[in-house]
Amino acid sequence: MIKNLIVIIFILFPLPILSKELPGISITDNHRQFVHSSDKPWQIVGRVQTDLGNRCTGFLINARMVITAAHCLWIKKTQHFIAPNSVHFLLRYQQEHYRFAYRVLNIIKSPNYKGGKIDKVSIDSIKYDWAYLILDKNKKNQTDLLSFNQEQPYIGMKLYLAGYEQDRQEILYADQCCHVIEIIKTQDDKMILAHNCQATYGSSGAPVFTLNKNKEWVITAIQIAAFIDHPGGLAIFLAAPPRK
Repeated sequence: MIKNLIVIIFILFPLPILSKELPGISITDNHRQFVHSSDKPWQIVGRVQTDLGNRCTGFLINARMVITAAHCLWIKKTQHFIAPNSVHFLLRYQQEHYRFAYRVLNIIKSPNYKGGKIDKVSIDSIKYDWAYLILDKNKKNQTDLLSFNQEQPYIGMKLYLAGYEQDRQEILYADQCCHVIEIIKTQDDKMILAHNCQATYGSSGAPVFTLNKNKEWVITAIQIAAFIDHPGGLAIFLAAPPRK
C-alpha cells in the first residue's frame, strides 16, 4: 500500500519555486517535455484559473462541461467553494494564448466532498475530489472530444499526463513515459491509481490518458495529488464521468 506522504497540487499563488522544493517530480531524472496543446490527446486540456489567483488544469468531457479537481475551487478561509463567475477555463492555453476562453456558470461537486485541510489528505478525501464546471457556451467543434477508458487498469499500464505546472506555467508540460504502480480500491469500489508520472503544483485536475486496445486515446483518470518524497502521485480512475 501507498504509505508515503501526499500533497494536493494546485497553484495558490504563481510564485517561483525551486525544482528541489516541488513534490511529484525528480531533480535528477525529470523527463517531462513540452507538448502542443492542439495535438492529440492534449486538445481537450485547458487551464482553470480563478480571480483569486488559483491555477489548475482541467479538461473537456463534453461540449459544455469541464472536469477538474474540487480542491482547486475550495477556499480554505471561508470553507466554501469559490463563486462560479470567478472561474475561467482557457482551452489549449499556451504562453498567454488560447483557443477559446470560457466563463463558468455553475460548479457541480461530489455531494461527498467536504473540503478540508491540505495536511489531512487521505484516500477517502481524494476519491471525491472532483468538480464539474458548466461553461457559458458550447465548444463548436466536438469531433475532437475523447471517450472514457472502458478497460480495467492494471499494474504497468502506460500513462500520459500533462498539466499547467508551477515550474512551466505558460506551457502544457507532459510526462509520456510513466505507468500505474499500484491500484487502490476503496470500500465503495472506486479505484485510485498510484502512478509514477512526474507532475507537480498546477497539475491537479489534469487528465491521465492511455491508448486502448484499438490504439485510441481515452481518458483514464484525473490527477489529484503528488507524492512529497518521490516522483508520481494519485489519480481517480474514470470509466465514466463521476456522479458521487
